[in-house]
Amino acid sequence: MSQEPLAIFSEDIFANDIMAKNVDAREYLYSHNEVIQLSSINPIVWDVEDTLIEDIPDILDKGDRVVSKVIMESIMAWDPYGLIFMPAALKSERGLSEARYLMCVNNIIDVMDEDESIVYWRDRSDYDLPDELVVRELYISESKYNLIPECKRHVFRVKGADDKIFFSTELVNKVWDIAVRAGCRDLVQEAFHFHEETPGY
Repeated sequence: MSQEPLAIFSEDIFANDIMAKNVDAREYLYSHNEVIQLSSINPIVWDVEDTLIEDIPDILDKGDRVVSKVIMESIMAWDPYGLIFMPAALKSERGLSEARYLMCVNNIIDVMDEDESIVYWRDRSDYDLPDELVVRELYISESKYNLIPECKRHVFRVKGADDKIFFSTELVNKVWDIAVRAGCRDLVQEAFHFHEETPGY
């Protein structure tokens, strides 16, 4: 088991070449940073083109994440703050997989280490838009993280760099063990410490 406190947990993108895309008009309900309390009887649909249903990994990461029931249930057993799962379906030319869930992470916490992270402001005045904060290298502050209530530490996005999802290693190790026993496929985790640059930046 890893001793690093934080981790990423996702699809092993080198294990497949699936080009999934959202084909559902309800994307606006989950693709932003505001919490919207909602439920959905009909699944959110992603198109995976001609991929065989049995070749789809248990986590499909294309910005947002579509996960299998095993992954969803093992994460929700922790009751993490600001996390919503909505029914999803993966539509292929070869079939439909409906036992999937869209993972929406609305827990954004202020833990960026401003001294170590490399950021700059992109001028968008030519488009009459406000300047945009761009993060080149992201570090998470241990002191800020330790001030966050425990329920908000397990699955989160970082304020100012909210395009990535981070997990506590404690949660990932437990979910990973369940996923391995259940035969889940094409998953990857990478643990890291506060003094290290976050993976993916």
